[in-house]
Amino acid sequence: MKHNFPSSSWLSPWFLAGAFATTALAWTVSANEARLAIAMFEDSPKTVVDEVWQIVYREYVDPTFNQVDWQAVRYTLLSRKYITQEQAYAAIRAALESLDDPYTRFSDPERTSPFI
Repeated sequence: MKHNFPSSSWLSPWFLAGAFATTALAWTVSANEARLAIAMFEDSPKTVVDEVWQIVYREYVDPTFNQVDWQAVRYTLLSRKYITQEQAYAAIRAALESLDDPYTRFSDPERTSPFI
């Protein structure tokens, strides 16, 4: 877009300063909203469920997952709605129990925190 401002106009610096301030404000608001959205996503119960699923998928010793369709387990886990972290923890425990492995367990952070 072409503006027809004279180069010697006293308004030019003000327009430039206004454009700069508007851009800076928009970037700041957008960055803060992005940080908030990421924090909310990271703390969501469903994110915790998916992180545990991925760890088991990546690290579990038996590649057959003791004949459990681990991909289907993920689909089932992520299709549910979790209101609280406790609901997510219960779902994680149930999924891990389906592996029938006495060495694979989940301890929620409240029980394992050294600061309690």
